[in-house]
Amino acid sequence: MCALFFSHVSFTLTPQPSYSETGDFLNYAYALQTFRDICAAAPQPNAITALENLDAGMTCPLHYAAGMLQLISDGLRAHPRVIPFHGTVTRAVRNPAVSTVPRPFSI
Repeated sequence: MCALFFSHVSFTLTPQPSYSETGDFLNYAYALQTFRDICAAAPQPNAITALENLDAGMTCPLHYAAGMLQLISDGLRAHPRVIPFHGTVTRAVRNPAVSTVPRPFSI
């Protein structure tokens, strides 16, 4: 199993809305058995129960999704089949030959 983890960065911002429905984030959290096991083992209340208490058909502030991702990442770090690697990114360059990001459509 391979996973990338990002250090928790704490700073204050105004709440940012998501463009995805709450149900999409929950579907991600429940997509894999490993994720479901991590969510079920987490002490409650937690980021998953917070998402479950929201309307699945509505959008939510991104901190709910970030909390869910942090919970799953922490669970993966503790998983017996995962060996976490820690490092520091000193430079990042986008290679257009490898991947492309769609440009917004304009008229």
